[in-house]
Amino acid sequence: MDRQITYKWRWLAGGLVSVFLVLFVFVVLPYASVVYEKAVLLGAQQEQISFMSNWQQRLARLEDRQQSLNEGMKAMVINLAEQEEFSKVVETFFSHSQQSGVTIVQIQPVTEDQNPPYMTRRLRLELQGGYHGIARFINKLEQGNYLVTTESVSLRAGAGTGEQLSGELELQVTLLGGTP
Repeated sequence: MDRQITYKWRWLAGGLVSVFLVLFVFVVLPYASVVYEKAVLLGAQQEQISFMSNWQQRLARLEDRQQSLNEGMKAMVINLAEQEEFSKVVETFFSHSQQSGVTIVQIQPVTEDQNPPYMTRRLRLELQGGYHGIARFINKLEQGNYLVTTESVSLRAGAGTGEQLSGELELQVTLLGGTP
């Protein structure tokens, strides 16, 4: 009789374990899987919602940056010389050359491109002076009030035995007022 009770308890325990395993496999695991998927989806949606709220702040920052860049561009264009002021640009070349101890031997136009509303003129300058003076001259041109870009520099020793160099400097001057 003790054996029968033991067998009954074993069958009862085995049945309970089987029912628990069946419930665990077919009810609890699928439910846990669905809950996990919903949690992942909820997390992704919360991230999208936080991005949407940050989006307006980011857009506002980008618009502020764009406005400051536009103001900078306007300032550049305002400081850009017009075609009629080209003689003033050339005057600054001579002024900077005197300050730097450089002699401009010749200024020769190379090309002229019109790309409205801007115009670019390429010039070739023949120079004589010391190495540091020429470097100072180029720096003053590029850092000056007008949009002047150095395209090329070629230097060679001068005819004399002094420290004088001669060379050619090719510049691009951008002006406002290309014909539309």
